[in-house]
Amino acid sequence: MMSDTLPDVHSVSLTFGGQSLVLDPRRAVWWPQASLLILSDMHLDKGRSFRAGGTLLPPYDTAATLSRLAELLEAYRPHRVACLGDTFHNAEMLATFSLADHFHLSALVKGVQEWWWILGNHDPMEQLPFPGRIAKSAEVDGIHLTHGEDELPDQPTILGHFHPKDTTQVLGRRISGPCFAWNQQRLVLPAFGAYTGGLSVSDPALQAVIGPAPCVGLVHGRTVGMYRRQSAPLY
Repeated sequence: MMSDTLPDVHSVSLTFGGQSLVLDPRRAVWWPQASLLILSDMHLDKGRSFRAGGTLLPPYDTAATLSRLAELLEAYRPHRVACLGDTFHNAEMLATFSLADHFHLSALVKGVQEWWWILGNHDPMEQLPFPGRIAKSAEVDGIHLTHGEDELPDQPTILGHFHPKDTTQVLGRRISGPCFAWNQQRLVLPAFGAYTGGLSVSDPALQAVIGPAPCVGLVHGRTVGMYRRQSAPLY
């Protein structure tokens, strides 16, 4: 079922773990009943990290990612936000975070009643210079929230980590992009960050989590297109 949060934003709704969720093309999940916005894998400052290593990427990904996050917070005004890990590309880049980006993220966090930093494999483990609760995982109304690199529990779970992507055809036109991918027990979110690659939904590592024929919510611009993946994706 289509759900429009803005005239030019076309989301899809689904029932997962007995709860009604909205898959937003800005690469986040909105859970209305819990007033909870969920996203994963922002990989903030990945551009600066690559530049420090000699790869000349433009260092503007953090500002672009935070701008999209601000748009989502304005659209939904959640009471809670859960970032499911790999918020920062690495711990070292946290020390070189620009003042403008630091102030922007701090203001976004302070504008929400509860902010959960779920730890991922890229995140600093001890503390963050931002408000909020740091945890390995969380649970809301029977749905487990985690990053996804560890063994998953036998219950409905929302996770990130894999950066799922897919390719399909619509009216003879090939469309590729990041995607939501899920089965009855697992919902994998697309990477939220501006400079994040993807793993095909047909990759064995991802199929081990969601099976060979998952449902897919393909992000294309400001739209999510939902379908069931029945065969290998196009390349």
